[in-house]
Amino acid sequence: MSNATLDVTSDGPVAVVRLRRPDKLNALDLRLKQELADALERVVADPVTRAVVLTGAGRAFCAGADLTDLAPEEGMPFRDRLATLQAQLIERIAAAPKPFVAAVNGAAVGGGFALAAACDVIVAADTAYFSAPQLALGLAPDLGIVATLSARVGAARARALLLTGERLTATEAHAWGLVHAVVPHDELDTEAQALATRLAAAPAPAVAATKRLFGALESADRARLLEREAAELSLLRLTDEHAAAVAAFRARSAVRAPAR
Repeated sequence: MSNATLDVTSDGPVAVVRLRRPDKLNALDLRLKQELADALERVVADPVTRAVVLTGAGRAFCAGADLTDLAPEEGMPFRDRLATLQAQLIERIAAAPKPFVAAVNGAAVGGGFALAAACDVIVAADTAYFSAPQLALGLAPDLGIVATLSARVGAARARALLLTGERLTATEAHAWGLVHAVVPHDELDTEAQALATRLAAAPAPAVAATKRLFGALESADRARLLEREAAELSLLRLTDEHAAAVAAFRARSAVRAPAR
């Protein structure tokens, strides 16, 4: 399955879901969020698929929210739609009985960092990095990253990363236990596919049970967190600080854009 922003391909029991907005560093606009949520639902329901690789096209895994495409929405309608989409994306990874491998080919920023952290295993290219700069944009962390990152690297390290927005290189992420393996960039797809194939060969009931056990630790807190995120973000989007940060970002983007 392929469309303008997303590709889904299969190689035997492994499905590869590839974000495809390389000119936008695979930033998540509302369309891509919905298409990704729908694609995840399909691959999880597919009886042939036993493992999923999530990756990006071009030089980034995912640059987070597309700040050039934010609609001037506010209030409960925005909060409800955001809560639904965010929950769909994370729950369809976390609650799936099938293992997800994040193949982080480049920058994993903001929501992109959160998507990678929601997967079961992360393999990163040696050129990849992770950061969560939402605070600098007048926003709070989203897509459940407070919970997933804390579970993977510890609460103190997660808090520091999310408050400072500092970059974490692939090597540092591996040393912290966030990343399973770091490989040369041109070997990433092969290594991620090999790992997913190995996971797909494991007994499916045992894999599903293992994910349920981890889910039992995280699911209730994750649901409450996602709901709280939507409430906080719906208010933060109305602040002067966020408006100024988005305006500055759009101005920088306009300067960098090539002449047509």
